[in-house]
Amino acid sequence: MSQTTSYFTHPFFCIPRDERKTNGSKGARIAGYEPYSSEEDAYLIEHYQKIPLTHIAKKLGRSASSVYTRSKKLIRDDLIVNNQQWKKSHYSEKEDAFIIECQDKMSFEQVGQVLGRSRDSVKVRAGKLGVSYRKVAETSPVVKLYNDDVELIRQLSELGLTYREISEKFEVDESHVRKVCLFKERLYLDKKDYFNHINRQIDAIDGQD
Repeated sequence: MSQTTSYFTHPFFCIPRDERKTNGSKGARIAGYEPYSSEEDAYLIEHYQKIPLTHIAKKLGRSASSVYTRSKKLIRDDLIVNNQQWKKSHYSEKEDAFIIECQDKMSFEQVGQVLGRSRDSVKVRAGKLGVSYRKVAETSPVVKLYNDDVELIRQLSELGLTYREISEKFEVDESHVRKVCLFKERLYLDKKDYFNHINRQIDAIDGQD
């Protein structure tokens, strides 16, 4: 009697049936073949044109293409009002000026609250304007010393004062004084100094090519 030949020779069929079903369900969901739940529709309706579709897709565990297709169906059924809000998202000169002015004073979220825009929208706009919201030296929200204090601390250390003596004079932790004196903290005077340092590093790397 001849032995029965199995036609299911693909490695996929070596995976247990339950695992194949689970993986298949995940793939179908991501691709958009699994029906949207009422909760997913509600989330999409609430956040449409307020945050990028890619963010919605990540939240729902679906592809951006799937979310885009679903949004069009919801618009067709009048469940989403397509008011072309994205066309109104252009920033005015006044808003741009505010973003530039507040780069060392506020966070993206704080600026967004003032302008009535999302944190991500402000972040993207700042990038297009070439504005960095990185806080350096005195602009850092956790700064303990002004630049003049930092220079004086290092001078006092060179004159022989101990870290403890200096810390008592400036009312800061001894460990912080030590890091400042050893140039483990407060390496830059301001943001311009920081970016000059970064550019010098890039130039040095390019010179090695």
